[in-house]
Amino acid sequence: MKMNYGATFKRLREDKGLKIVDLEQPSISRSLIGKFEKGYTRISADRLDKLLSDMGVSHDEFLFLGGETNNNYIYMLLREMGVQSGKPQEKKQLEAMILKATNDMRQGRGGISARFIRDFGLMIQGALAEEENLQIYDIDIVKKHVRPAVNF
Repeated sequence: MKMNYGATFKRLREDKGLKIVDLEQPSISRSLIGKFEKGYTRISADRLDKLLSDMGVSHDEFLFLGGETNNNYIYMLLREMGVQSGKPQEKKQLEAMILKATNDMRQGRGGISARFIRDFGLMIQGALAEEENLQIYDIDIVKKHVRPAVNF
């Protein structure tokens, strides 16, 4: 399934609390933005990047948020972490993933995905240590940083 750029753009715009008129520019009309969001027309990459920039969203973030979850590498890594309840087995799995990512980074492998796994894993690990009896999505730091992205 292909990414629906217009629908993704609209979700981002609405999530930011913006109206189409807020993004209108001399070379990008309200009508063009509306048609793009509805899938009636396409806009150039330059115009899309300009609109995304005005919303404070990078092109990579846009592509990530609009990707299919079953086809998205970061989503696959999150599922691989498998931490939902903080049970000992899940904590061991998370610790092993953090260690592997850290070792990959030390050896110059893994790139941004290794850094993501390490940093995100450490955040979850820290939150679990602070609040032992909560489900992962009930932990304050996860609510703040993770839940909005998952819900998006």
